[in-house]
Amino acid sequence: MVYASGTLSLTVAGGLITGSGTVKVTQNTTGTDFTAGSISASGVTVSSIPTIAAGAKTFSGTGLNLTIANFVKLSGDFGFEKVGTEVRVAVTGASASLEAGSAVSVSATGASIGLVLSDAGQVVYASGTLSLTVAGGLITGSGTVKVTQNTTSTAFTAGSISASGVTVSSIPTIAAGAKTFSGTGLNLTIADFVKLSGTSALRRWGRKSGWR
Repeated sequence: MVYASGTLSLTVAGGLITGSGTVKVTQNTTGTDFTAGSISASGVTVSSIPTIAAGAKTFSGTGLNLTIANFVKLSGDFGFEKVGTEVRVAVTGASASLEAGSAVSVSATGASIGLVLSDAGQVVYASGTLSLTVAGGLITGSGTVKVTQNTTSTAFTAGSISASGVTVSSIPTIAAGAKTFSGTGLNLTIADFVKLSGTSALRRWGRKSGWR
């Protein structure tokens, strides 16, 4: 049984990659849930340990920030958990940005991502607000987008996905075999000449070709 937590600070290649945040790691390779709440050895006690399920491996990061070459920036709360053959990923309050000089700028804010992987298939849910700028403003865009996928044979009706203390909630029912994309309040402007706005949705079920 392993439990570790602390504040992380990372610098690689003289600042090419930097990161910070609070991380937590747990592992339980026994056949019994760990519920003692603390571990003591030689008069030293680690307390406030959460229940660790039998066979679980988890990683979580709170307030994580990662910057790569001042080009890609990521932040948010991340949870990763594996119990048996099932893997769960939950991300909340996430922000991501990518900048290539003045040529391209793409950012997503308020993002939530939930993922469940198992022998039966995968369930994916992602939502967030998108902002796009290309060629110094020649093309701009914004809006709220949502993506779902369910490759299992059973509808996902749990309403939330949790992993290592991080929970993505308010997930709608995702039908078996469904793949969907929707955009709300989408706006696209090209050279102050063409302007598009509105709400769009694409859906696909099972192995049928095409979207609708």
